[in-house]
Amino acid sequence: FFGCVAEGCDWLQAGNAAKNRVLRHAAHECKHLSTELRKWAITQSAGGSLGSKLEPHTPSPSPACSSTLTAGPQSIDKPATKLSIQHDFTELGKKEWQDKLDFCIVKLICVNGLAPNILDSDEWKEFIQVATKSKLKATPSDKFEYDYIPNEAARVQQLTVEALRQHHNLTFTFDGSDTLGRDSVYTGHVTTPDRTTYFLSFKEGTNESHTAEWVKSFVLDSMDIVGREHFAGTCADSTGNTRKGRTLVKDAVPTVMALPDPCHHIHNTVKDITNLPEFQNMISVLRAVIKHFSHSNFGNKLLKNAQADDEVTKGLVKIGKTRFATHY
Repeated sequence: FFGCVAEGCDWLQAGNAAKNRVLRHAAHECKHLSTELRKWAITQSAGGSLGSKLEPHTPSPSPACSSTLTAGPQSIDKPATKLSIQHDFTELGKKEWQDKLDFCIVKLICVNGLAPNILDSDEWKEFIQVATKSKLKATPSDKFEYDYIPNEAARVQQLTVEALRQHHNLTFTFDGSDTLGRDSVYTGHVTTPDRTTYFLSFKEGTNESHTAEWVKSFVLDSMDIVGREHFAGTCADSTGNTRKGRTLVKDAVPTVMALPDPCHHIHNTVKDITNLPEFQNMISVLRAVIKHFSHSNFGNKLLKNAQADDEVTKGLVKIGKTRFATHY
């Protein structure tokens, strides 16, 4: 058995302490690890990623080339040496080909949100055999899930931090949500002065109370990844814990402004407007129309046909609780 050294972490695993298992936990999973150790783990994971290995670099002489150059002309005449050199280059080329292919598959899975287990299907294995003329084998899904993807995520975060450190007056935005597995999570994004937004941090807190102090800790830890001196503001909705959390962050870092989310303030304004008597008749008719078409597949099909005939690209939208885009 082996486990995590962080105080308060109960992560315990059976088997060998493989490097990829330890780094995956330290870089992405552990909530108790110190900032310094987490940065070290991310650096180590990023260094072993496929993207890092395939970055353009100045090639250095391979061991096969070095042995040829130092052995002198007479060694070239030996058939055994020739075969060994040819074999080395063939294997090196195949390994690089395999890495490039797997790197493309990593991007295919992550960008399109695919499940890695499709890589274990017979159809995928057949595709790899046909595409590579049986020269390469399909890499199993667990290699992607537990090695390639976590390492690439560490590399992406490292590159993100490097890019953000080139800017000042950054804004950190955060929000809480639930996953499909009913886990409670908070996510953090950073926006640069030229309005480019980066995903920066993620914290799972299903078994924790999301108090204002908890929110403050999440925000400050996230800002520390880049450096507090690079930030000028924080922004979130105005629930009790997030509003007070922003205030606590401002107290801890006086140069950072606590900004409310303008979308939610506009939401309240729209709510007041739609309560005016002048809009009640329109809203009543709109609700009845939407209700009818949402319960009639035949009517909905006729409506879509009419939209196509008149080149109308927008359709009916069900009324939601948050008034960001539709009429009410």
